[in-house]
Amino acid sequence: LIPMIQGPLRYAHIKSNPATASEKTAAEGAAFAAAILPMVHSCSTQDAELIYENLKMGAPSTNFQHVKNAFQKTYSCMQVTCEDVGGYYDAANSEYFEGAAPCTGSAKGNALGIAFGVIIAVVAVVVAGLFVVRRRRRAAVLAPPKKNPIFVHSEEFEDIDVRDLT
Repeated sequence: LIPMIQGPLRYAHIKSNPATASEKTAAEGAAFAAAILPMVHSCSTQDAELIYENLKMGAPSTNFQHVKNAFQKTYSCMQVTCEDVGGYYDAANSEYFEGAAPCTGSAKGNALGIAFGVIIAVVAVVVAGLFVVRRRRRAAVLAPPKKNPIFVHSEEFEDIDVRDLT
């Protein structure tokens, strides 16, 4: 998942600078974005649309900061952190590209909330199951017993009506 986020960020940075933008970088950025956009869309349709509009083929311009911010808003939903994704590093100058340093402060998912939700769901299923079992037992106690005919397979009882035996 992390490289699928880093790829579009890298190409958004490259495309946002007219000196480094090219058809090749536009195509690569669009390809990387196409891979991650369904996941972003499941978190935020608005952020997915913003990323798409900036990285699609033929986009008139690309704003790296807008793309970066859109991704960062979905990190929690995608259960990644700023530290996981990192920043876009300029090895030649031994520093991050301007505006491309890692963000800080995003929490990795909401593990406590997810755990609480799972526990509540399990409890609800158990309670529903107990309710169904109790209801069936109560219905069995209140229902009159079923009369089952006795089947006799003997010639000596041919004239007996089985319904009279119950």
